Amino acid sequence: MAIKPIVGSRLAYGAAGSGVALCFLLFAPILLRDGNAFAVFGLIMVGILGFIAYFGARAAVLQANETSIVYRPTVGRPRVVSRAQLASIQRTAGLKGTTSFSFRSADGQELFHAGETYSRNDMEALASYLGVPIRWELTTPR
Repeated sequence: MAIKPIVGSRLAYGAAGSGVALCFLLFAPILLRDGNAFAVFGLIMVGILGFIAYFGARAAVLQANETSIVYRPTVGRPRVVSRAQLASIQRTAGLKGTTSFSFRSADGQELFHAGETYSRNDMEALASYLGVPIRWELTTPR
C-alpha cells in the first residue's frame, strides 16, 4: 500500500514556483541587454525558484508492505522501519497551524515524522492496513 499527500498543496508549489521563475527568466534577458546588474540576480532567482517548484511539487510517499514501512520525503533519504516496531500513528501540530504525523513505537518513541498533508481517509486506510490505532486529536511535538 502506498499513499501520497493531497495534490492541491503540491500543485501550488509547482505552479507558483514555476510561474515566478518564468517571470524572472523573461525579464533577465531584458535587464542583461540594458547592462543592468540585477540581471544576475534574476538568473539566480530562476534557479532558486525552479528548485522550490521541483521539490515542492514532488510527492513524499508512505509505503507499507508485510515487513516494513518506508517514508520517502521529497528531499532526503528514505526512512525504513520494521512493521513490528510500529505501535501507533499520531497527528501532531506543526508550525503556523500545519499538521503532520508521528509514527511511534510501543514505548512512545518517535520512529519517524511525516510532515506532509495526507488526507484523513488515506491515513485511516494506512492505519487499518498496518493494524495500529491512529489518534486524530492534535498534540504538540516533544
